[in-house]
Amino acid sequence: PAIFLDYFIKNSQKILENDNLSLKEALFQIKNYQDIYPTLSTKIYTTANIKGGVGKTILSVNIAHSFAIFKKKVLLIDLDPQANSTDYLEARNEKNINTLIEYYFKHKNFSKEVVKEVIVTKKFENATIDIIPAEIMFARNLEYARVTIDNPHKILKKLLDTIKQDYEFIIIDTPPSPGLAQQMALYTTDKIIVPTLPDEFSIDGLLDLIKETNYIKEEFDKENLEVSAIFINKVKPTNIVKANMEIIKEIANQTQIKNIYEIPESSRIIEAVNLKLPLLEYKPELDVNLKASENILQFVFNEIIKSCTVQDKEQK
Repeated sequence: PAIFLDYFIKNSQKILENDNLSLKEALFQIKNYQDIYPTLSTKIYTTANIKGGVGKTILSVNIAHSFAIFKKKVLLIDLDPQANSTDYLEARNEKNINTLIEYYFKHKNFSKEVVKEVIVTKKFENATIDIIPAEIMFARNLEYARVTIDNPHKILKKLLDTIKQDYEFIIIDTPPSPGLAQQMALYTTDKIIVPTLPDEFSIDGLLDLIKETNYIKEEFDKENLEVSAIFINKVKPTNIVKANMEIIKEIANQTQIKNIYEIPESSRIIEAVNLKLPLLEYKPELDVNLKASENILQFVFNEIIKSCTVQDKEQK
């Protein structure tokens, strides 16, 4: 998108000597992201929807990877017992999020050393992501935590308090249900990202998530909790899709959700997932014509700039 190249050309003339660089080439040539827009405090995002099959895992992984493309220190936390983000990044590990919750049962706290033992570092050609992987037994222990632990919704926050100073952006992938894992994430997070499909059932899931968000805001005094963006996935040029997209946009308008991104249906996204690669690591020719990667990058770029602007104001 032009916003990237315009910004980079104005602020990095020495690096970008050719104003015809592709988006991907521009991203990979600039090395001083920290100098252009330093991140001074950790920002936490949660991808969530009550409905399954809406592209939550693909979005979580690629948002995390896009932050890492900007040379940010990124942690992806897989809270879904199905471990789809874990499998996408090939990050299965004997120690995982379930190991940490079992540790909490015994000790009622976390240490940085214990948390770091479960982190898997995934290095790609152009970015590095840390992952706290999931596994199926996590679901059983969540139910145990709900009935045996005081304020179980605070467990994830306590975990992150030990390590979040090591990261600039943390992305939490949640299961498609309003259970304890989702509550822990929403209680901990700064902003919510909602993937959805342009169909009736997914719209119902979007409405349910907005209700859940309002409940968390009231129950746990998180007045600043907000939905930062909606990503409408698998968009096709049909009348029913267009009608459902108008409904989603109206819901966003009524609930003051300003950022809506459309991701066209593409077999190339599935190809990238099958190869266990984030979109920006897959096929250089996708620079121009894969709108999914462009929209995710634009969202990430805007979030980085907004966080810097907010921090500047706070410092003043």
